[in-house]
Amino acid sequence: LLRATQKKRDQYMDFLDKIPILKSVDPYEKARIADVLVPVEKPAGEIVVAEGEDGDAFYFIETGEVEVRSKKDGFLSTLGAGTYFGELALLFSQPRRATVTTTQTTHLVMISRKAFTNYMGPIE
Repeated sequence: LLRATQKKRDQYMDFLDKIPILKSVDPYEKARIADVLVPVEKPAGEIVVAEGEDGDAFYFIETGEVEVRSKKDGFLSTLGAGTYFGELALLFSQPRRATVTTTQTTHLVMISRKAFTNYMGPIE
């Protein structure tokens, strides 16, 4: 079990080191984040988050691609490996501002607000 946990941490640490928003996070804190990441795999065409729903998780894209759309503005962007979405939901208790849908099989890692605050402390 310890070996599996360390392997998971090492895998996610390598991934997190490549995320620009986390460049300034020290290795100890990055390891704590890695420990609470949950892998999520979505097939093409599946909604990951829907505009207007309660947001309580932050997603990093490991592989694949998603499309971001809002009811008001339509297509907003395409995101691929090494990018992220849902950070506002993690930081603030706000409804989702856009719908994110996979355009191909996509591997994500997710951190919930509850896991983040349990390991990192309160955000607010």
